[in-house]
Amino acid sequence: MTVTTPTVEEKTILQKAFHAGSQLATIGWEAGQIKEQVEHAVDDGIRAAKRAAKNGRHAAVDLLDETAYRIKHDPLRSVALGFGAGIGLGAMLGWLVTRNERNT
Repeated sequence: MTVTTPTVEEKTILQKAFHAGSQLATIGWEAGQIKEQVEHAVDDGIRAAKRAAKNGRHAAVDLLDETAYRIKHDPLRSVALGFGAGIGLGAMLGWLVTRNERNT
């Protein structure tokens, strides 16, 4: 069995292959790092969205409780405010309808 020494061309090809392999390994490691960062960002976003939803629910419950308290505490004022808001919305709606009819 005879052992031959690689030629210069074969050495160059081996060096290029080794260099390409090390670059692929580096790219794979970097891709893994990027994937991990994206996963953390998504998890953080989901956590923030859940927290915002929970805070929104608590705020809505607090608002309903406060409204119920105010209505029980001062019912005449509540009825007057509701009546005034209804009159105001009705007037605004009537103005919008008649304005649109005049412009056509």
